[in-house]
Amino acid sequence: MAETIEAPDELAPFLREFAYVLHDLGETAPFRLSRMPEVREGLLALKVVRADAIPPEILDQMTGGPVAWSECERHLVRYIAERMNLTLPMLEASLRRTKPDRWEALMGTVAEAWIEQGRAEGIERGRTEGLAVGVEQGLAQGIATGQAGLLLRLLELRFGELPETVRERVRGASASELEAWAEAVLIAASLDEVLVARPGP
Repeated sequence: MAETIEAPDELAPFLREFAYVLHDLGETAPFRLSRMPEVREGLLALKVVRADAIPPEILDQMTGGPVAWSECERHLVRYIAERMNLTLPMLEASLRRTKPDRWEALMGTVAEAWIEQGRAEGIERGRTEGLAVGVEQGLAQGIATGQAGLLLRLLELRFGELPETVRERVRGASASELEAWAEAVLIAASLDEVLVARPGP
């Protein structure tokens, strides 16, 4: 790889020989990936990230492996939620099985990731729209649109197909309402319970 680095000829002798090794994880059994649980579950996540379907026992191994409250646990759950072909109920069911005392907190981590993603999408959309309607107004509108779209996706994952009246209500909600509903979607037992949640002080 040294030849790919642009450097003056007089520095060439000082460039180290770089090399890397590729490992195909596809044929490696999960228990042989590593003796360290957190490394093993991280490599397992990389191994199955493109799979069309992930068996519950493999998902449970990934969600149950990392040490509770560790950075690895938080990052791995976010990675699983954002990158893998799973539904929210599938991930929730796995966390309930493997981390019964922590599943709600970990689902909050998932919601945070999606809210951040929605804000980023909204900001980008707002920047684009801002050219036409004024930057500040476009940013605010874009952020609200992104948050509403994200909340609708969360509600559908949790409660199934949504009535058009609910969709309109979410699209017309204030930023504080959207935030309160996004938090409530993780713990509410029904759609109605989500929509009665009020913003905190």
